[in-house]
Amino acid sequence: MRLPALQSLHRLLALTFARKTSRLAPVERKFLRKYLGFSSASFAQTIGVADETVLAWESGEKSMPVKTEVWLRLTVAMRKRLESYDSTTPRTGTTPRRPPTFEVHASA
Repeated sequence: MRLPALQSLHRLLALTFARKTSRLAPVERKFLRKYLGFSSASFAQTIGVADETVLAWESGEKSMPVKTEVWLRLTVAMRKRLESYDSTTPRTGTTPRRPPTFEVHASA
């Protein structure tokens, strides 16, 4: 299998897991972590838990908290959006001086 085809397959699997309506299975958690490029240690450090906790989630010994699972799913979804944006954005050869700013107004 060609490498681009394998990458497309991984992307498709990751998005399928991220969009499913039921909780992630331990093997799906591990797949998504690896898809995002995290080692178990770097993932643990990023989300602020012990390495053993990540291993317990991925072995099915412990259930991953819902908020962590939501973060994992959203991170996969955002990666897809960023990849899509990056591939369709024309390159001008110039870098903006500063990033755009956004204002948020609270309604009464």
